[in-house]
Amino acid sequence: MRAQQEKSRLLSANICTIQTQKHIAKIFFRVFILSMNEISFTGIHNIKIKKQLDKRFGSYLAPNGVLKQGEKHYKNMIVECDLSDDASGKDFAEFVSALKKCGPKYEFNCIQYQNQSGVNHLKLRMDRFDVQDELGRVTEAHFKINNFEIPLNNRETLPLYTFMAALTRKIQELQGLSEDQCKYLKFINSSVHKKAVDFIENIM
Repeated sequence: MRAQQEKSRLLSANICTIQTQKHIAKIFFRVFILSMNEISFTGIHNIKIKKQLDKRFGSYLAPNGVLKQGEKHYKNMIVECDLSDDASGKDFAEFVSALKKCGPKYEFNCIQYQNQSGVNHLKLRMDRFDVQDELGRVTEAHFKINNFEIPLNNRETLPLYTFMAALTRKIQELQGLSEDQCKYLKFINSSVHKKAVDFIENIM
């Protein structure tokens, strides 16, 4: 009887710990996002938003860790814009600041060098697939900035995930976008946020 009670107590404690870690992870990433709130994104120009849907049969890792095959539904989305440093805002400088926090290789590969007009092009691409497995939905998303992969294997790239989340959220607030464009931006934003939160949960 005592053994059963102790087992129940430990199980409840573990559940509470997991729930607390998830809550902390969400707060942790939210703090990263809030730290970007003071950025002025009024220096964003020439916005283009594209979406492509596809489905292909392929391999995926099921929730139980088993490699399986199934129909993968792909969503490829691209946001392109020009960032500038002018009286409207220091948007390119904020992008460079995030890159510097991630390391030299990102600063070198993610910047399309400044042209004569002082405008810098940014292309954010998300490749995501979803599979409805019998154990639950499997989702995997990958992100690129100017065709350079931005993985999230360690804390190194968290500042860029913060930047991507803040950028897509701020673009949503600009006037002149269609309802579909805002929907795509919101989808990219939620995918960035989910990947960052899942990563933080796993390292805590």
